[in-house]
Amino acid sequence: MILFGRNLESAQQVRALIGELRTLLPATVLWVDAEGGRVDRLEHVLAPAPAGEWLAAEPPAVARRAGRWIGHGLRALGFDADFAPVVDLDHGLRGNALDGRCLGGAPETVIPRARAFLDGLHGAGVGGCVKHFPGLGAAPADTHHHPATIELSSEALARELEPFRALAEKAGAVMVGHALYPAWDAERPASLSPEIVEGVLRRVYGQVPETVWPAARMSIRAQLDFQRMEPGQPVSLGAATVTAIVVAIDFVAATITMRPTPPPPPPPLP
Repeated sequence: MILFGRNLESAQQVRALIGELRTLLPATVLWVDAEGGRVDRLEHVLAPAPAGEWLAAEPPAVARRAGRWIGHGLRALGFDADFAPVVDLDHGLRGNALDGRCLGGAPETVIPRARAFLDGLHGAGVGGCVKHFPGLGAAPADTHHHPATIELSSEALARELEPFRALAEKAGAVMVGHALYPAWDAERPASLSPEIVEGVLRRVYGQVPETVWPAARMSIRAQLDFQRMEPGQPVSLGAATVTAIVVAIDFVAATITMRPTPPPPPPPLP
């Protein structure tokens, strides 16, 4: 289960909410996005954490301290895992939702800082998740809202994979992105592609870790141009979720508001 900023008001409220969730769903794993910087759902509950671009300019030891600080805060509130760190390589693009979030533009910069951040999380008893497989740094648009095609060759994409490969044993989960990679699959975004999830990801990781598909409303919109169940019919959240699971995604983080199905109307009076 993932909690978002709209669910989190204060430390006392978050602890109470998580306590209730533990009572209702004792086996659930509770996640949150706490990268630091612009994606930090807890900055108003705890305190702001440093952004990836700031950590990129500091030694890995600073990323370790940041991970440890975030991890201790998450454990104190009752969270199990963090959707961090970002290991996409920074291509200097803006407006693709990665502004300020990357730990560097080269594998040799990103890998030691992401490893240190994960060490910090793990030292505090919190799991991590590398994202966004197979690399979103070259996306020309924000895949939260628009389709994005990454026009890199297989050779160039191999460089994007280096952080995921280097952190394969340390990261217990990997989040798959929603961009289209024609070098590997010209028809489906990575998150719905057997060639990428079961093919490329398995080659990188060997034994595949938990794979996460962030199925937000924004993601469904971004996939409308790629996936249609019938001519002219956009894919639904349910249908896309089934497709994601079929291609070996382990769990879907649905970020929409779920409302109970209204009861059927009473039968007509005789």
